[in-house]
Amino acid sequence: MQLQSIKSKLLLSFAGFVLLVASIIATFLWSQYRNQRITKVTQAVADINLLAKDIHLLEKDFFHFDVTNPVFFKTGKSQFVDAHLTDVNKLKQKFQDLHQIKEIQSTLLNKEIDEIIGLIDASEKAFEEAVKKVRKKGFEDYGLIGDMRQHIHQIEAATQRYNLDFAKLLMIRRYEKDFLLRKDTVYQQKVKRAVKEFREDIATKIFNPATKDSVNQLLTHYEQLFNEVVTLDQELGQESKQGHKHELAGIMKKLSDNIQKISQELVTVSARMAGKIRMSLLSITLVFLVFIIILMYVIIARLGRPIQQLSQSINWVIAHNFEEDIEIAAINSKDEIGKLSHDFQLMLDKVRERTDEVTRQYENIRLLTDIGKEITSNLLIEQIVEVVHSNINPLLDAPILSIGVFDEDAQKLDFIGKHEAKIVLGYDSLDDDTKLSVWCFQNKEVVFINDFTEEASRYVNGVSLSEGYDKEPESAIYIPLIVKEQVVGVITAKSYRKNAYTDYHLNIMQNFAVYTAIALYNARVYLHIERQNQHLKMSEERIRQTAEELKTANEELENKRTELIGQVSATKRTLAVAEFDPQGNIIEANTLFLNELGYERADLLGKHYTVLLNETTPKSEKYTQLWAKLLQGTPQKSRLEYCTRFNKTITLNSTYTPVLDHNQQLKKIIKLSTLVELPVAHYHSPAHS
Repeated sequence: MQLQSIKSKLLLSFAGFVLLVASIIATFLWSQYRNQRITKVTQAVADINLLAKDIHLLEKDFFHFDVTNPVFFKTGKSQFVDAHLTDVNKLKQKFQDLHQIKEIQSTLLNKEIDEIIGLIDASEKAFEEAVKKVRKKGFEDYGLIGDMRQHIHQIEAATQRYNLDFAKLLMIRRYEKDFLLRKDTVYQQKVKRAVKEFREDIATKIFNPATKDSVNQLLTHYEQLFNEVVTLDQELGQESKQGHKHELAGIMKKLSDNIQKISQELVTVSARMAGKIRMSLLSITLVFLVFIIILMYVIIARLGRPIQQLSQSINWVIAHNFEEDIEIAAINSKDEIGKLSHDFQLMLDKVRERTDEVTRQYENIRLLTDIGKEITSNLLIEQIVEVVHSNINPLLDAPILSIGVFDEDAQKLDFIGKHEAKIVLGYDSLDDDTKLSVWCFQNKEVVFINDFTEEASRYVNGVSLSEGYDKEPESAIYIPLIVKEQVVGVITAKSYRKNAYTDYHLNIMQNFAVYTAIALYNARVYLHIERQNQHLKMSEERIRQTAEELKTANEELENKRTELIGQVSATKRTLAVAEFDPQGNIIEANTLFLNELGYERADLLGKHYTVLLNETTPKSEKYTQLWAKLLQGTPQKSRLEYCTRFNKTITLNSTYTPVLDHNQQLKKIIKLSTLVELPVAHYHSPAHS
């Protein structure tokens, strides 16, 4: 290892740095241990304050929620009471833990802690006593209030039974509710007066001594229960007044003040300890910082200058856009920076070479793009072949250039090509497996040959070339024309020279193939659109002729419809017409039918047909057969006697025609009738068919 190398210099610096870091770590661990002791005290103070607040909130939540919670009075269980007990035990444990921290021990502090624990016990005892009284007082159906409700319900029942003054009972209930809401003892006197008035009402309205005593006893028990509730409520009191709540609030206030006092003392002790640790750590850190600054200065002085010189040189080259006369500064040292300077110079030379190559490729791409635009702008295959041939000849040796278009119906490739200046036509069947064009089309792969004799057998056996050329080519490129993953044809370039093509020429052909495929696809689409236009024109002519025929047919149908409407109208003017549903209910009747029978239209619609017949006709066998055949869809004729609205008998000759829907189901029955005058003797005769 040579000392002048960057590696040796860095290792030496690293060793010194490791010693400094190890010293800092040792100092840090010592300060961490001390800080943990301080943090333990600080955390204990935070936990104590939080627990004290939680205990006070739990007491408030109990008096706010559980005093009206039926579940508490039924089970005696309260999540607030349980949580209160848990937090009280935690708070006492926190103060006991403070006895174990030696750094804060003092006689005064221990005395204050013992006093706080005593206050916590007193607070818990007062809260337990308040909980017991709340449960004894009760709510709704539980406790003393539940007993009051039970007695008052019994009194309400007696009030209704013996017709007592219900308003006086309601006044008792009102004063009871007012006390429970306002906690004012004035309502106790009002309840007493209202009870007295109600007793007077009992004395005047209930005469049975046993009953009177029973109701008075219920009222006495209710009043006693109410007075007990008042007493319990006064014992519970409010935070601002005497009672358990006031006592509990006082204890919690004193406990909070003591906790605040001891918290401030603990914070002061912790701050004093933390200050000592910070001063010690700061002093040691300053010493280490001086050593690190000296070490960094040495490293920068030895390594920074050549690196800065190399960096400025690189920026200078970039600022002058890699010009030929700008070079990387030579660093003649034997270390890695000197080698890096040499490597940067080599890289700069390579970048310049690559830039020249990219510039040439860009020019080729721009040229190919312009040619591609010209190719894709043509829609006739002959024009596409001409454009490709004229533009590809300056780039590669291609005296023979052909484009084969896939004919799906005939399963062949139709070729249009140029052999030097002549247009050459031909085709290759896809069944001919000796054709290189067929292999290229079916395998969707490039055929690249620089010696037909040696290389053609890699693609096909017994290769055969198209006729019509002066001599056989020696080199060839076949490329499939693919658009949207579909092969639409093949493009081929051939040369009479061996080894005429390189990868560069193949790349040029592939670029031409992309644009040629698009142009070929566009040409096919254009031809398809032209054919569609011809079909559309023919379809329009056929539609026009059909429209004329439909117009004539509609006119004939309209004439027949008008004639049919006239016939129906004439029938309704000369015949009595009625319509029935399959159940025999009348759904329509014309004026003549209504006039013959003397009814209004509203009188018959929805009524059964038999309301127009006498009593015997609907029961006759012939009438039953008549409707059976009608329900089968068979037209019928009949002569029936009908009773008019004024009990006059008339006879109608009728024709019944069933009307079927498109499912051959009976929809309705139309009856056409004419009046027949018969002697009165036929008034009760049965129906004749």
